[in-house]
Amino acid sequence: MNKKRFTIALASIGMLFFGNCKYDKPLSVADSGYPSAIENIIINKCATAGCHTTKDKSGGFDLSTWNHLFEGTDDGAKIIPYRADQSELLGHINTYADLGNQFLPTMPNGRTPLSHDEVVAIRDWINSGAPDKNGFVKWSDNPDRKKYYVLNQGCNLVTVFDQETRLAMRIISVGDASPNNLPHSVKVSPDNQSWYVDFYGGNMLEKHSAQDEHLVAKIPMPTFGGVGNWSSFAISSDSKKMYLTDWEGTGTVAYINLERMVDEPDTNWVGLFLYPHGCMLNPAGDKLFVAGQQGNFIYEVDVNPAHYPTFPAGPISLNAPTQWNSITPNLDPHEMIFSPDGTKLFITCQDSNEVIVINPSTNALIARIPVGMYPQELSISSTLPYLFVTCMEDTSIANQRGLVSVINYNSYTIEATIYTGWQPHGLAVDDDKNVVYVANQNFSTGGPAPHHTSACGGRNGYITIIDMATLDLIPDYTIEVSTKPYSVTIRH
Repeated sequence: MNKKRFTIALASIGMLFFGNCKYDKPLSVADSGYPSAIENIIINKCATAGCHTTKDKSGGFDLSTWNHLFEGTDDGAKIIPYRADQSELLGHINTYADLGNQFLPTMPNGRTPLSHDEVVAIRDWINSGAPDKNGFVKWSDNPDRKKYYVLNQGCNLVTVFDQETRLAMRIISVGDASPNNLPHSVKVSPDNQSWYVDFYGGNMLEKHSAQDEHLVAKIPMPTFGGVGNWSSFAISSDSKKMYLTDWEGTGTVAYINLERMVDEPDTNWVGLFLYPHGCMLNPAGDKLFVAGQQGNFIYEVDVNPAHYPTFPAGPISLNAPTQWNSITPNLDPHEMIFSPDGTKLFITCQDSNEVIVINPSTNALIARIPVGMYPQELSISSTLPYLFVTCMEDTSIANQRGLVSVINYNSYTIEATIYTGWQPHGLAVDDDKNVVYVANQNFSTGGPAPHHTSACGGRNGYITIIDMATLDLIPDYTIEVSTKPYSVTIRH
C-alpha cells in the first residue's frame, strides 16, 4: 500500500493575513475602484505605503484596489459579499463589541483603530454586497459559473467556492434560527440549476438557485409523529424527482415531486426500512438502492413507473447476497455510489472498515475492500479509475486523525492513502480540474487550531484539495470554513 503523509500547517492567528506594516503616507491611487466613502477609509488607513499595497507585503493581502481586495490571500477570501459577519476583514478592523466579531491583531496594526462610524460604514458596505464604485458586486456576472459547495453542519451555513480561483464567493444561511437544524447533505441537481439541503434535525428541505444562491423554496417534510432525521437523498437524472431517507424516525423514504416542489405523502414509504441512510438511484432511474445502516443490508426498490415501491423478497444482505433477510453484526452500511458505467455499486461499511462492491443487476457480491477506520462518504472519477473514500477516525498515520483511501475501482485495490486533514468527511471529485475537494471537520481535540473562534462556537474545519494526477495534496491550499464541514457537492 502506498501511503502518502501530509502535514497541515495552519497559519498563526491573523499574522499571515496582515503581518507587520511600516506606515508612511497614504498610497496614491489614481483609480482604486472603491466607492468614494469606502476608498476614503481603506486607502487612507489600510493601503498605506508599506502596508497592504502589494501581494508581497502584509501577508499577501493587497487592499490597494477593489479588484485586489477580492484576490484574497493564500489562506482564502477575506471578504464575502453580503456577509459582514463572515468576512474576516471586518473582524480585524472592529474593536467595538456591538459590531460583531473582533479578531487579533487589530488593524491598522500599531495605529489608532478605526472609529465606530468607519467600521459601521465598512460593515454596511459589505452587507450590501461590497460593490465597486459602479455598483458591480463581485461574482455576480456569470450565472453559469462552475462552483463547489461546502455545507457546515455545525453552523447552518453553505460556503460557495468559485471553481477557477478556489475562493469563497458567497456564504448562505440554511435552515432556521435553531442550532439543532443540523443540515446533513448538500447536492446540486443534475441539470445544474439548483442545489438542495436536507436537515437531520428539522422537518424541511431547501431548494436554492445555483445561479445566484437565493432560496427558491422551503418544503415542509412529514413528521410521522416526531422530528424527521433526514439523512441522504437521491435526485433523478432529469432533476424532477427526489427520494429522501429518514434515518432514526420511522424507517421512511419520502418522495418529493421537484416539479411541484411538494412532498407527496401518499407515496411516502413509511416504516418499511430499518434505519435507512445512504441512497442512490441506478443510472436508468428505475431502481432505488437504500442502505439499512443498523441491519447490515441494503434495499432495492422498484420506483418505475409508479412511485409506490415494489420490493424483492427482502433486503439484500451484504454478507450473503443470496440469503434474504440475513443480518450479521458489524457492517453498518452507510453511503453508496455507482461506478461510471453503472455495473458496480460501492458501499461504505463504517463498522467493518471496508467498502463492499455488488453487482446491482444480480445483487451478487463482487469484492470486499479493506479501507481506513470509519469510512463515510464516497466520490468517484469518470476519467481515472479512482474511488475516493473518507475514513474519518483512522489513526494509522502517526499523530493524525482520518485519511482518504483511494481505490482503483477496476482492480479493487488500494492505490493510495492520503492524510488530507483532521477528520475528513465530505468530498467531491472534479474531473474538469482533475482534483478532489475534501471537507475536514476538525471538531475533536488534537487537530490544528483554527485561526478564529466560529460565531457558532466550536472549532472551525477546513478544505483541502487532492491532485488526482499525483494523489498528493495541492500545496498551499488549506481554507478554513465554519464548524463541522460535512458535505461537498459540485456545479459542473
